Parts: sequence; structure tokens; C-alpha cells
Amino acid sequence: MLRPGAEVQSDSIIMRLSNPELIQNLDAAATSLEQEKANLRRLILNNERDVLTEEAILAELSSNFQVMKLRREAEDELITSGVISQLTYQTTILRQKQMKKRVDLQKQHINHLKKVAVESELIQKSRSTWRKPNCKVFNSERVA
Repeated sequence: MLRPGAEVQSDSIIMRLSNPELIQNLDAAATSLEQEKANLRRLILNNERDVLTEEAILAELSSNFQVMKLRREAEDELITSGVISQLTYQTTILRQKQMKKRVDLQKQHINHLKKVAVESELIQKSRSTWRKPNCKVFNSERVA
């Protein structure tokens, strides 16, 4: 800070004003921003975990569907020779169709989950958007 009568420049500090309430509000806002950023990171990690869990379920369902498909293909030959009953063959066909439907539904579920994750992340990001003030706030320790 300059003394009275000193020559000043355009960037010279001629006076310091202090507003403890403003500094406290700024610190609270910065803390709140950090908390919102942490919440966003947690949300992203949880969303990724949820998607991975559902993809693991899809992998298991897909595997089961492939087993049913192979079983039906094997029974295609056995039904014509009379080795298995019509009931057993029709049950296999039904199970294969059901498994295919479960795989398709799981894929839809994953796609929906991804859309919900993106939307929830956008909402959280909008909550953690912080606009810096147009002026600089000087503190004895930092400039914000």
C-alpha cells in the first residue's frame, strides 16, 4: 500500500478494504464447491460400478443363452430320431426364447442406465458450476 503523496500507477493499491463476512462467504462457497466436486466424482464412480455390474449380468445371460442355443441345436437332431421327447424339445425351445428375451431386456436396461448416468452427471455438474467474481478479493494469504 502506498503512503500519502506517493506517485501512483494504474495497478497501484491505494487502499485495502476488509469485509470479514465476505471472506467467510467466499470460504464457505469454496468449501461447498469442493464438496460438490467430490459428490460428482463419487456419482461418476458409482455409475461406472453400476454399469459394470449390469454388464457382468449381461455376460452371464449371454453365456446361458449360448448354452441353450447349443442345446436346441443338438436336440434338433435328436428329436427327428426319437431319442428325446417332443416335450423336452419344446421346453428347450421355450427356454432359449426366454433367455434371448432376458438378454435383450438386459441390453435395454444397460442402455437406459447409461443414459440416466449421463443425465445425473450433467445435473451434478450444473450444481457444481461456480462463477468467479469479476473483481479480485485480496486476503492476507491468497487471491481468489
